[in-house]
Amino acid sequence: MAELQLVAERRTEIGSRESKRLRRSGRVPAVLYGHGNDPIAISVDAKELRQVFSHGHGANAFLSLNIDGKKHSALAKTVQHHKVRQVISHIDFQLVNRNEVISVDVPLEFVGDPVNVTRYHGTVEHLASSVSLKSTPEKIPNAITVDISHMNVDQILSAADLVIPKGVELDTDPGFQIAIAHAGRGVATESSEDDNSASS
Repeated sequence: MAELQLVAERRTEIGSRESKRLRRSGRVPAVLYGHGNDPIAISVDAKELRQVFSHGHGANAFLSLNIDGKKHSALAKTVQHHKVRQVISHIDFQLVNRNEVISVDVPLEFVGDPVNVTRYHGTVEHLASSVSLKSTPEKIPNAITVDISHMNVDQILSAADLVIPKGVELDTDPGFQIAIAHAGRGVATESSEDDNSASS
């Protein structure tokens, strides 16, 4: 993903009271950490942050944070939301180098209609919501698409079945299970019918 620009301001005060004041003024409290440096308390404009995420960039968004005129390459590592209003209430940024290979958890997006499962009133159970990948920050995908349209009853998809972009590698066991297809309860499938006829 491309490096996105975001201006941040240092926070001279910390604590819940100051965080509430920042949120009321339209800013989001944040922390920048990593590479052995002391954490830096900062804040970012809430509207600008929403624009970053509106383009499909969530956790792991690759950013250039401008703090006091100095740019820092960072990942939007942990995003916290308000429990009721679901707006971003706090964010952790992690310092990175553009050329370093890092490991991140990337969301999985399940797409497709598994007709060979639904014909048996079955469902596809999602066993994972993310997968661990490693690459340089610029090559981290926003998400990995998982096409379940070709699945059959009792089939299991694992990490090895994922389509990973060029320059990105799995950082998890290839056998890590992603999804499994189940038939409806009490519904006989073609395979089970074949088994029954063979045994009679």
